[in-house]
Amino acid sequence: MIKCHLPILLAERKLTQADLARKTEIRPNTINWLYHNLNERVSLEHIDMICTILNCDIADIYEYVPVNQDGHSRIQGRPSKRMNVVQVSELDAAIGVLVKNYLRTHEVVAR
Repeated sequence: MIKCHLPILLAERKLTQADLARKTEIRPNTINWLYHNLNERVSLEHIDMICTILNCDIADIYEYVPVNQDGHSRIQGRPSKRMNVVQVSELDAAIGVLVKNYLRTHEVVAR
């Protein structure tokens, strides 16, 4: 998995996502996706602008973290952030069951 260190770089420089968006003229939503490591593609132009503003190298922003077949990173032992469709539907079903049990336990009447 590719890990983004943008939150650390911004914190070290006491900058916000909004500050970076203004200085680079990159859309705030794009900065937010980069910040939270949610993007699947990265514009080299955006990375170039970010590196210029933050006076850093691309290796300071991104790090490659190997992932095992079970979805856990070898370094931190945490599952990767991305969930496939089956995992999302299972999670959705589990949340539905929890909500129903909570409502039943607390005698809340659903309308």
